[in-house]
Amino acid sequence: MLLTGKDALLHAQQHRRALGAFTVYNIELTHAVISAAEKVGVPVLLQAGSSGFHYVDEEVLGAVALTMATQAPTPVGSTWITRAASMRCAAAWTGATPR
Repeated sequence: MLLTGKDALLHAQQHRRALGAFTVYNIELTHAVISAAEKVGVPVLLQAGSSGFHYVDEEVLGAVALTMATQAPTPVGSTWITRAASMRCAAAWTGATPR
């Protein structure tokens, strides 16, 4: 269930839970974070780890993370960017259209 960062925070607050934010650098780590959140039943925030972009294209990682977040049964926010390398990267991670 893909949420905005704000909605993920509100969901956690309404359910009186902490909201973990995890920086992901590749598809495997993205999968691990979402799988762990599903297993425990808690929402999470995904952040793009820009230092990993030389291993995987930033737009590819963003698209995969958004797809995985959309398909997850647990709330996953993915609007927070850690040192985004470009506006296209930010757009890929937020689902927005770059200007």
